[in-house]
Amino acid sequence: MRLIELNGRRVVEQELERAREKQKEDERELERLIAEMSKLEMEKKFRCGDTNLKTKLDEVAGCSARKTDKGKKLAGSVLSKRDRILRDERKNLRNLTKKEVMVICEKEGIEYSKMETTKEEIANMRTERLMEQEQDENDEARAVTIHEVDGDGGEDSGKIEASESAAS
Repeated sequence: MRLIELNGRRVVEQELERAREKQKEDERELERLIAEMSKLEMEKKFRCGDTNLKTKLDEVAGCSARKTDKGKKLAGSVLSKRDRILRDERKNLRNLTKKEVMVICEKEGIEYSKMETTKEEIANMRTERLMEQEQDENDEARAVTIHEVDGDGGEDSGKIEASESAAS
């Protein structure tokens, strides 16, 4: 009987020792992870911009474009109007679900294939449409009214002609 108690006690002590070792090992792992987290937080403070690669690609100029010098324009402002419109359209479409994209496809008359390619097609289509509308508005604004005056001082009917520079 005494041997059974001693054997049981030894088994329990061994389990207790394993549990203590496991606890020490877990504490060391916890300390290592805390140190790694603090290191990553320090790196995050010194990093500029997002870590999202898609956002980085959309922002063509990068994080250094936001820095300005006295009297200088932002480096990001060199983007063409079309690129800015396209970037905005991509941003608007970025978080849409498949159902929302499918509804847009029906409205726009686009065939749905893959999510990203369809979003890109929609963005390009909308950008082209906006650029055409803007071009039409500019052409209308550049239209010139010409009044021809006869030699006797009377006016002919006014003619509207587009200026030659509107062809750009």
